Amino acid sequence: MRNVLMLCLAALLGAPLTAQDDRPTPPAPKAGGPQDPANQEPGKAPAKDAEEARRQAEEKARQDEADEEKRQKIEDKIREHRARLKLQGVVQSHIQVKVTLRNGEIMRGIVKNGLFVEKPTRLEFVRSEMQVAGAGIRLWYYDDTSGYIFLPYRTIKSYKIIRKMTDLEVADLHNRMLAKKTEAEEEVKKRAAILDEKIRKLDEQIQGKKDKAKSEADLARAKAEAEQEKRLMALLDEFPPEEGWGLDKAKEIRMRFLNLGLSPNDKEKRFLDMLEDWKTAFERYGEERAELKGGPAPKPKSDDGGVEVEQTPEPKPEPKPAPMPSPGPNPGPPPTPGGPGGM
Repeated sequence: MRNVLMLCLAALLGAPLTAQDDRPTPPAPKAGGPQDPANQEPGKAPAKDAEEARRQAEEKARQDEADEEKRQKIEDKIREHRARLKLQGVVQSHIQVKVTLRNGEIMRGIVKNGLFVEKPTRLEFVRSEMQVAGAGIRLWYYDDTSGYIFLPYRTIKSYKIIRKMTDLEVADLHNRMLAKKTEAEEEVKKRAAILDEKIRKLDEQIQGKKDKAKSEADLARAKAEAEQEKRLMALLDEFPPEEGWGLDKAKEIRMRFLNLGLSPNDKEKRFLDMLEDWKTAFERYGEERAELKGGPAPKPKSDDGGVEVEQTPEPKPEPKPAPMPSPGPNPGPPPTPGGPGGM
């Protein structure tokens, strides 16, 4: 088929040249006629020859220009046909290529079905020409991936064909890429599970630290409360209520200072300084302390916030008998009411 086509093209190329050679030559001028140089006037023969030569030169130039135009059209058809034949020989094959981008990056992949020039539409890719805006190449399985990437030709510096690949090779490559993708997904899931486990353990550690801190805080609070209890109990031991220490004692110390100007001693000063704590200690541990010591329970608070101290009533003095008058030397009769000695 290719030989027949080439023969046809050669016949087309040779036809204009043969037609040019077969053109009828102009007849020679007859002897004695007007074209005969012998019968022409002496001054007119060179002018006519020059005009004829110029006309023939112009005609030949027009013919040469037409022949060149026909030859150029034929050569263009031959180039287009050869390009079509070459494209038909490559388009049906899968091609492994190496693409160099303008930014210097190199990508390797497969061009399926030899579709080196495509253009994306709304739903799919269609064949296109390289000069069309937006045209590019789809590179499948690039850099060991299972999909494709579309590279516009404006971003491509060059590409190199590595080898042709059959459908079986492409299918095998596709399956290997899918297996690798599945394996990568499983690895991602495994790593995610490990990360989740680490996060869970970290959360447990944080919660444990929080619980420990809470227990430590509770322990510290209990310790502080114990220390406070110990200190308050020590105040009750230092100023025992059964010995008269209390709000009345504090009032007595202050009144003694105000009325008599008697300053309290060191112990009384400390009692006045610690009076609020002593009251708290007495409210909390007064009854308990009394029970432990086996003494009487503390008396309830008075209206002014003090502690009533039971006052032992003083015994009333027995009435003395009236003194008997002592007898004189001359005892007289007792005075008569209304008399001189009466009231």
